[in-house]
Amino acid sequence: VVAFVDSGLAAHWPEWKDTDPDSLYAGAQDHDVTCYTFPESRLMRVSDAEAATLRQEDTGVVALTPLREKLEDADWETVIDEGVLVVEKLDEQYRIHLTGDVEGDGPARKPLENIVTKYLT
Repeated sequence: VVAFVDSGLAAHWPEWKDTDPDSLYAGAQDHDVTCYTFPESRLMRVSDAEAATLRQEDTGVVALTPLREKLEDADWETVIDEGVLVVEKLDEQYRIHLTGDVEGDGPARKPLENIVTKYLT
C-alpha cells in the first residue's frame, strides 16, 4: 500500500511519522488518506543493500525537489544525477550537492549559493 506524503499523509494526518509501522495502514484509513495498491505482478523484492541505496537516492531527490522547482521557475534547466542537482542557464553549469556545496564557476555562482543556502539549510 502506498500513500503520498505531501498530498495525503501530511495534509490529512500530520503526526503519521510518530506512528508504529504496523499501525500505519489503519491510521491512514482513519484519517481519510488516499492509499494505492499494486498487483503482485508489478512488485519485486530487493535486497537490503538495494533498499538502502534506493532510500538514500529517494532522500536526496526529495530534499532537492523544492530547490529544483524554484530554479526551474527561474528558467534554469535542471536534472538530478546520482544525488546531485545539476543546473544550467546561459551555458553555465553548476552542480549542487545535498550538503549545499555548489560546484562551478561563473557570475551566477554567488546568487545561486544564496538560493541554495535558503533551500538546503
